[in-house]
Amino acid sequence: HPTKKDPFKLFSHFYNFGLPYEQIEHIIAQSRSAAVGISAMFTPYIQEALAVAKIAKALDPYRPIVVGGAHVSSCAEKVLESNYVDYVIMGEGEERLSSLMDCLQSARFDKIETIDGLGYKLKNKPHLNPVQQHRKNTAVHG
Repeated sequence: HPTKKDPFKLFSHFYNFGLPYEQIEHIIAQSRSAAVGISAMFTPYIQEALAVAKIAKALDPYRPIVVGGAHVSSCAEKVLESNYVDYVIMGEGEERLSSLMDCLQSARFDKIETIDGLGYKLKNKPHLNPVQQHRKNTAVHG
């Protein structure tokens, strides 16, 4: 948009390369998953990630919606302000998501506050557990 003057004009030529929302809705509706996980890797695509969260929440308001990725790691509180997001994972999500799912499936909600790098709502306000641990690089270099 050559006529746009704001600093975000660079973010106006992006395309959705994933499935159409209708297909995403169908997949989520057919899923019997305990939660819906959404990755928000790039800031320009956060609105699409939140649109998927909205779809998932409309299908089942009790199924937890978890969002992670690079955008969340830098703007966790803002993402958690969405009515459609229940949890955010900052930093590496492999172990944090597993710990969260263990807590949810065993109804150990008191343990959620011990998961570092996890954000959730406490009395309808965003609460962020600071990132304290980082995954070790286990790649083998030869």
